[in-house]
Amino acid sequence: MKAFDKAIEVEPDNARAYAQRAIIYNDWGQHQKALKESEQSIILDPGLAAGFNARGVAHVNMFHNLQAIADFNKALDIDPKYVWPYANRSRAYFQMKNYHQALEDANKAIELNPELTNAYFRKGRALAALNSIQDAIKNFDKAIELDPEFSWNFLHRGYAFLKITEREKAIADFKKAANLGNDEAQAYLRKKGIQ
Repeated sequence: MKAFDKAIEVEPDNARAYAQRAIIYNDWGQHQKALKESEQSIILDPGLAAGFNARGVAHVNMFHNLQAIADFNKALDIDPKYVWPYANRSRAYFQMKNYHQALEDANKAIELNPELTNAYFRKGRALAALNSIQDAIKNFDKAIELDPEFSWNFLHRGYAFLKITEREKAIADFKKAANLGNDEAQAYLRKKGIQ
């Protein structure tokens, strides 16, 4: 964050720095601040896709899915090869229970960047919601291969294992997610009385 603060101090019209600062605020759960930063980015450079993507992320984090989708669409109008709006729009569609569209966007993100962990995670979630459990597990496996420290991959692979009654594998994944600090996995294990 300090680097972006410094960039803005030196160059107050640096739209990209505002967009990056918005993403950091989103990561910190400060979505209103992220919204403000991304809007400043858009004011400074309405042709910068990253500003619209950052604002879309703030909206999707607040479950303003239609506004998020509009921002991701604008980002893609500006730069159709920008991978993040596809991955992020997949999340918005998922939250709206439009699992087929979520899957389509996750596939497009993978096409553009086959190393993007988030895209495989999004694809796994969409496939699980569509009851294509084995394919969901394969995508969570790939996401874990790419980023073995992202607890949500383990948590949702665990849920997928539960759907096909592979309880031992599910519990192992919940434990791994819990060890990585995932509160939802920790709560699940406590509720089930599992150490």
